[in-house]
Amino acid sequence: MISTRVKPTRRTPPQPRRNDGSPKVFHDPALLSTTLRELAVRAHRAVRASQALRSNPQADADRRADSDRELSELHARIVQLQGSIHSQSLSGLAPYVEALRQKVLLVLGP
Repeated sequence: MISTRVKPTRRTPPQPRRNDGSPKVFHDPALLSTTLRELAVRAHRAVRASQALRSNPQADADRRADSDRELSELHARIVQLQGSIHSQSLSGLAPYVEALRQKVLLVLGP
């Protein structure tokens, strides 16, 4: 006798897109300048807030962890921007972005 029962199909959930590591290229100068300014302002505020938390011995550990997380995210975005600037040969912006990255990295520590 032939079975007419349908075999179940296994479906795999869709995989999230992976960041291929390639730098995002900013073809629009306005978008590049807006991104750079946003990162600079956020980094400046995050560095100051982190330094204030570290100088306060009574600061909450969760707030310090949040601050470190934000700095790590900013560092990753700055590195991405550096890659974009390098790929477009925008050498005039490179020292500024490198200094911004170094400032965030200095506060993040080892």
